[in-house]
Amino acid sequence: MNTAQQIKQALETYESLAFLTKSLEGDNESVLARIRHGLKRTAKRDHLRLLRSLRADIDGFRAHYGAIAPNHKYRALLRDARSRLGYSYLPKAFIDSELFRSYDRVFPRWPHVPLHALVVFDGQTNRSVMQIFTLEGAVYDDVRFLISQAQAVHKGIGTRDFRSRSPEDQRALSAYVRFAAGGVFQFLEAYLNGVAYDCFHTYHDRLSLADHDCLAEWDSKSKRVRYVSFERKLFEYPEIVGRMVGRTVRRQTFKGVRLLDGYGKRLRDALTHPSAYVHVQSGEQEKVSLAVTVNLDIAESLFAAAKDYVLGVETCLGRDPTKTMPWLPT
Repeated sequence: MNTAQQIKQALETYESLAFLTKSLEGDNESVLARIRHGLKRTAKRDHLRLLRSLRADIDGFRAHYGAIAPNHKYRALLRDARSRLGYSYLPKAFIDSELFRSYDRVFPRWPHVPLHALVVFDGQTNRSVMQIFTLEGAVYDDVRFLISQAQAVHKGIGTRDFRSRSPEDQRALSAYVRFAAGGVFQFLEAYLNGVAYDCFHTYHDRLSLADHDCLAEWDSKSKRVRYVSFERKLFEYPEIVGRMVGRTVRRQTFKGVRLLDGYGKRLRDALTHPSAYVHVQSGEQEKVSLAVTVNLDIAESLFAAAKDYVLGVETCLGRDPTKTMPWLPT
């Protein structure tokens, strides 16, 4: 590889490191453009000096962010991001173990970011997309949006007076509250499964076999999947994490958990697994009844209970919710 080719490769390395550390936009972008534009007019006798300067800058980048991978790996990640029409995502676990030791220089709250979180990149631009994605955060926003839409078409009309609402608004309201109520439990499942993932991967070698299998939804004896019920996750996952981090978690102290585990669980089952079958004991089509009677008050109450529950778990585990999940109002 001649000096000119080495310069081009160094420029790509510089670009990839700047892109992955959210520092390509602005000055670094201008510097790269200027060097590339002027490379053909640069005298060959100056190529070696330019290459040395670029390599020094690359070494500085690597030292500042604690880069641990060989340069070709960063270049490959940049090419992959450039090839995607949409956003690309890198898991925090991958960044920490394979790419950078000091990513808190990119996101100051990085030590508090959940292990299962994804960092967002836009390979079609050089914009510094300062976004961290978690599924629980996305679903929480979905539910908040659905409830806001439900409130708009509800128009303050009481349940008894629903006939005074226009048929169009009533139809929209029913759809919004039904999916908002179901979304509350998708939010909780995403949160609890994220908690389980982080604990499983962080403390894998220290977990008891029972806790290992519970978090992984696995049966080590039969070597096959063994799903864990929602109510077990609601209570046992925080307790397992608490044991691993040295915190005592008392399930009865969680706000909102009685509503979520009682009426909420039955409604969740009705919406997740809709069925016309008759309940053996009551003799009624209980799931159908639950699904058709859900209203805005119920959806709002479930949403508030889920938020209180998650904030309670985070606090019990010794975490600061404003840093672990800044999208969740405290």
